[in-house]
Formats: sequence, C-alpha cells, structure tokens
Amino acid sequence: MCPLCAREDDVFLVAALPDGRREVECKDCDYRWTHGSAVVEKPVVRRAATARASTSRAGSARSSTARAAGRTVAAVMPKLPQAADVAPENAARADRLKQEFLATVAMTPDPAVAPHWAKYQWVLSADGLRRAVPYDLTLFANDPTGADPGDVSELNKARTLLGEAESDRRVRQMLEHLLRGPGQLEDRLSSLVYGEHTYSMSGFNEALL
Repeated sequence: MCPLCAREDDVFLVAALPDGRREVECKDCDYRWTHGSAVVEKPVVRRAATARASTSRAGSARSSTARAAGRTVAAVMPKLPQAADVAPENAARADRLKQEFLATVAMTPDPAVAPHWAKYQWVLSADGLRRAVPYDLTLFANDPTGADPGDVSELNKARTLLGEAESDRRVRQMLEHLLRGPGQLEDRLSSLVYGEHTYSMSGFNEALL
C-alpha cells in the first residue's frame, strides 16, 4: 500500500535491491519508496574472509562518503565557472546590451506585486510560518503574482491525497528547513529537490523552492 495516498492497486515494483529490499512506486501519485527490511548477512567465521569483508565495507563506506561529499556546495562551487572566467570583451558587451535593453524597453511594475511579497515576507518569517493560516500557504503556490511557478497540479493533487492537516504540516516543516535549517542553504535546497528530506513534498518543485 502506498504510504502517501493509501492506494494499493497502482503500486509497482521498480527494482529489487541487493540487500533484499524492493524499490516500489505508486503510479497514482508518483511516490517512490523502499519496501521491506534489509537482509543482514551472518558473520563469516573464517578470519581471512572476515578481513576481506571488513575491507570491502570500509571501502564502500568511503565511496558513499565521497559521493555524498561530492554533492555538497563546498565541493561543487570550486568547479563552477566564475565571473572572472568571462573574457573582458564579452563581459563589456553583455553590460552594454543590458543597458541598451533597460533604456529602450518600458518596464511597468504591477502594483499588486509589492504588497503581495510584503505579505509573504512575513508569512515565510519564523514567526509568520508558525502563525499563517493554511490558505496562505496554498495561495503561495497557486498565485502567479510576482512570480509564476508554472504547473502545480501535482502539488495540489498531493495536498488532496494527504489532507489539509498533513500537507500543511509538511509544507511548514519543509519551508522551515529550507529557510532556517542547519548547514548551507544550497545543500538544504538540494535535499528537498531530490526528495531526500523527511518532509519533502511531492509537487513542491524547484520553482517554488
């Protein structure tokens, strides 16, 4: 049975894992999870085999740690191009084109944007996130004022399946983690985008985050 939408007729096997567990997916709500318990291998009596197994496990642990470290912002940032890598003539041309665009294209601000974002500056504050009504969090995802997040039908479907109370709790926990959680902001964002955080919400995508 899907733990997200409680359906059981649309649950399908994705892969059988080496430790005996199964990765399954609910086609109704697109939720994927790992089912079952890992099979614990019995210890090998022979010392040579035990030593090899210990070495293998240590190497696997180091490999997992290396993979995890490779996805942190501290490890990734040095590999990304910086502003200093742009050729001076290209940077000057980009700045010139920007100034030409701003001088020739009329920008008419929407008067509804400023009060809308002033409201959500409070809603997303530490105090506001605890006190805001559920409707404000639903509106945040569905109102295109100031920034249009695109199609949010998957999020609205997940809200319906979970119910207002549970979806509201998840969204508050998720946003609190994103805005004020431990570690680097970029790493917290990545954990939510990849669905690795406890309160990751189906359909609350990169645009909304």
